[in-house]
Amino acid sequence: MSDLSADTEARIVELSGRLDSLVAAWERSIAALRASGPPATSTERRPAADVLKELEDALRDLELHCDEHRRIADAEARVAEDWEQKAMMSIRDGRDGLARQALESQQQHLTSAQTAANEAAAIEVMRDAYRNAVLAVRSTIP
Repeated sequence: MSDLSADTEARIVELSGRLDSLVAAWERSIAALRASGPPATSTERRPAADVLKELEDALRDLELHCDEHRRIADAEARVAEDWEQKAMMSIRDGRDGLARQALESQQQHLTSAQTAANEAAAIEVMRDAYRNAVLAVRSTIP
């Protein structure tokens, strides 16, 4: 995850922890129902509907966050293409210094686009984990 921004890494760690906690609570609830007695751990059981709501809220947040990073990546890629066109025109006009500057700007925007795309991909992995958890919890609700 070293290609990701600190904010994105922190968000993924936070959401991973939340997902683990929610899934553990859901699993304890199921185990307690099967055992027909109090849960084996001292932690409180949570109704599957509550866990499902929290998972769905987090999933919506992840989808928005992912879409935002994809939009940023697309916008940066378009700007990089514009700088490439400017560099080509500068070369045709014999303005090598200006072309060099345009290519540097293009590279900066390509790097930004790749960073945003990498962050979106990392968020998509987390989003998919939440989707799977939502499906699993839904399958236990009558």
